Amino acid sequence: MTIYYPVPEFICATQARFVQIINTANSIAKAGHVVKLLCGRQMGQHADDIFRYYDLQHHPNLDMVFLPIMRRNIPLLPFSFGMLFKFTLFFYLLLKAGSGVIFVRHPKLAASLLRIKRLVRMPIIFEAHEIFHLTTERTNKQHGLKKTESYIYGNVDGVITISNLLREELMQVFELQGKPIVTIPNAVKSELLNHNVAEVDTATKEGLLYAGGLYPWKGVDTLIRAMAFIPGEVLTIVGGGDRLDELKQLATDLGVSERVIFTGYVEQSRLVGYLSRARIAIIPNILHKPSIHSSPLKMFEFMALGLPIVASNIPGITDVLTDKVNVLLFEPGNIRQLASSVKHLLDNPLYAAEIAGNAKALAGDYTYDKRSGQIMEFIANTVKRG
Repeated sequence: MTIYYPVPEFICATQARFVQIINTANSIAKAGHVVKLLCGRQMGQHADDIFRYYDLQHHPNLDMVFLPIMRRNIPLLPFSFGMLFKFTLFFYLLLKAGSGVIFVRHPKLAASLLRIKRLVRMPIIFEAHEIFHLTTERTNKQHGLKKTESYIYGNVDGVITISNLLREELMQVFELQGKPIVTIPNAVKSELLNHNVAEVDTATKEGLLYAGGLYPWKGVDTLIRAMAFIPGEVLTIVGGGDRLDELKQLATDLGVSERVIFTGYVEQSRLVGYLSRARIAIIPNILHKPSIHSSPLKMFEFMALGLPIVASNIPGITDVLTDKVNVLLFEPGNIRQLASSVKHLLDNPLYAAEIAGNAKALAGDYTYDKRSGQIMEFIANTVKRG
């Protein structure tokens, strides 16, 4: 089967979604399917550069088809012109009409593709990551977003969600009873299962770790505030973005700046080194719409490496992990409870090792290879249903 996977962005970027996209596409290719990843590229960039950036072996079944994208970050270009990508993509798909299945996760692009579905004669599968009209902070956009999403879910052939709560809410909000829909969480590279941080010399361990985006809903503010109640420990925050200076100032204001290390962006090929040196990994997401629907990529990496995990009690996490079995959960946003959970693991290393080992054992069920198999099984069944 040929999968056409359009992504109207430059792939080589720091956001977590690109890690998921490139790994999912590569794993579907490894499973024996032809994948056409239709995306943009920056000047002078080649497919090998992208795979090197994400520390992946490029499978020959995966063909990266670069289409033109105009963005504000192109020198001297003052505007963004998404229609150029769409026009080129539509022409490309018309030439390939009837030859495969379209797999898409960008709502605006999905809506546009559905309008030419009869021309391209291909089923369209939509991967949902949130309900955009409920998560947008721009109230003037809510009506338009809901209209777009209603059109997508009313006409798409199948829906994949990354969390159970998201599936349940989609079915309720858009009345999807009878529509093929399945939950397939995010995943981790199989290669990480071969690493075991338990074998790393404890003398090289560097304390607490957060890795990921710095958006407010990620709860990094909560974690920095909790450091005031975890004396003597050092926290490493791996990630960058617009809020980096703001969070550094917060650490300074709280008097913990000497115990909070900010690394900025770290390439995927270097990330394992940071994770391997951590004593405890923390996922401090707060209760916010994007957060409760998410399936944190870093959670699966922490699991695969055998790290003790302290995490917020939110649906995307409890879909996978069980409190006091393979994770220690705390009430989202509760600074004291977060600090108490971390100190409990620090004071009980045998218990920390036990829950870390349980998490690592579970991680084998959440590899990209298994995820791609679930995706392709769902697509095959959906296509068979007509």
